[in-house]
Amino acid sequence: MHQHAPDRAAQSCPYSRSGSPRSVGKSSARQALKSHTADLHDATERAFEGFDLACADGYRAFISAHAAAILPLEEGFTAEGWAGYRARSADLLEDCEALRIAPLLETSGAPRSPGAIWGMQYVIEGSRLGGKQLVKQVPEGTTRAYLSPPSDLGTHWNNFCDALDQEAAREGPEWLEDAKAGARHLFLRFTECAMRHTPTGIAA
Repeated sequence: MHQHAPDRAAQSCPYSRSGSPRSVGKSSARQALKSHTADLHDATERAFEGFDLACADGYRAFISAHAAAILPLEEGFTAEGWAGYRARSADLLEDCEALRIAPLLETSGAPRSPGAIWGMQYVIEGSRLGGKQLVKQVPEGTTRAYLSPPSDLGTHWNNFCDALDQEAAREGPEWLEDAKAGARHLFLRFTECAMRHTPTGIAA
């Protein structure tokens, strides 16, 4: 890996805590999830430090890790969670096919309560913010469906945060605790997948 930017972790991890288009009050559900997952967020960033998206092996490993983390989860998102959620599976599968990757579809053991699903969607939707920067590292001509940001990225994220706050206010403290558990689970899952799908040991 050859990275020379000051913050190496930010170069290969899409989970930007500073990239939100909106400043959210401390009492918001988003802020509660952010605070409760800060340690695992940092661990995920460290786990992805060695993934150089400018080289073929590093990028394939990155897509492999994200596919292993996300694909087993999203089937359970269809009936629960945010109505505006945009699944990432199709984009990941498009990249996997183009890169000739056979994703490992392991059982995730993820919590399935409604609150937990919102928590996992918080992590995935938030990852789009960092992805907007990461996609710039991927060479032109390389498949980039997963990292390419939607044209309405800022509006989409703000809409999710609004819906998250509304759902938390309606459902109460136990629901928010479930959301925290779901978010923590997915950060742990990303870290585990990063460690298993290193640039020299991906499944193909």
